Order: sequence, then structure tokens, then C-alpha cells
Amino acid sequence: MPALPPKVREIIESCTSKRMITSILALMVFCVLILMLEEIAEESETKGDFDVKKMAVSEKSKEDAKVDETCYEREAFTVLQSCVKCTEFEKKAIKSNHCISTGFYDRLRCTASGSLSFRPCNPGPSHRSLVIFLLASFSISILSGVAAFQRKNHLERYAYTRVNQH
Repeated sequence: MPALPPKVREIIESCTSKRMITSILALMVFCVLILMLEEIAEESETKGDFDVKKMAVSEKSKEDAKVDETCYEREAFTVLQSCVKCTEFEKKAIKSNHCISTGFYDRLRCTASGSLSFRPCNPGPSHRSLVIFLLASFSISILSGVAAFQRKNHLERYAYTRVNQH
């Protein structure tokens, strides 16, 4: 293992176990705060997005096909869009049935009648947030382990030199 710079060595030597544990806990709290802020930022990005193309029923589809909310229960269908997040407009102004329960929906076209239909869907967990959390946790654990190992080695060397002096 390469030798640590003198400043880093001084910092590690001056830390008590209580201070190290407090620092580790502070880093963990910091990671959780970052995850929460990321989720808030992600929500605010999509909050103001009102894209006409993503409307539940566009003007063109109103002319081409009728909307039947339950046709997918009676006949075969094809999935046009899978697990789309409902916009705030759809949730609050329109109060769409397919948006109320989960906040996400599948856009379907029933094959026999050609009708459009929407059904609620449950999105899976956000893999991006999970990966970020795992990487942060792994990095912190590696850094903590290295710091603890360095401190242990330093204290053992210090104890051996004290024993040899007497």
C-alpha cells in the first residue's frame, strides 16, 4: 500500500474513534440528502413538461379512433406506450381514472374495435437512483475501511515503538 501524504496522515492520527464514527454517519446522511435532492430535481423537471404529443388523446387520434376506457378488458390489444408518467394536468385538471391510482399509465389500442384505451400501471423501482446509492455506499465503505486500516496500522506502530522505548 502506498504511503499517505503527511497532511493526510496527520488528519487520520488526530481523529478519535468517536470522531471517525461521527464523520462516517455524516457522510451517510449526506448521501441520503443527495438522493432526496435528486428525486426532487427529477420531479421538478417533469412537473412543467406539458408536451402536446404526450397528451392522452391528441386531436388526430380523436378523429381517427374513439376512446374506450375498458376495451382492453374485453378484447386483444397492442401497447402503444408503456408506463408513461401522468402529467400534473392529467392528474389535477382532467382527473383521469388511469392516473389517479398510480400516476402512470399504459396507452393501448384495442385490435378489434380500434379504440384507444388507458390502464394504470405500476412502474418498477428507479434503477438510476439505486445505482447511485449503491456506488456512493460502496465508495464510502471503501474509504472508511482504508481510513480504519491506516489508523490501526499507525496505532500498532506507535504502540510497538512505545514498548521498545521502555
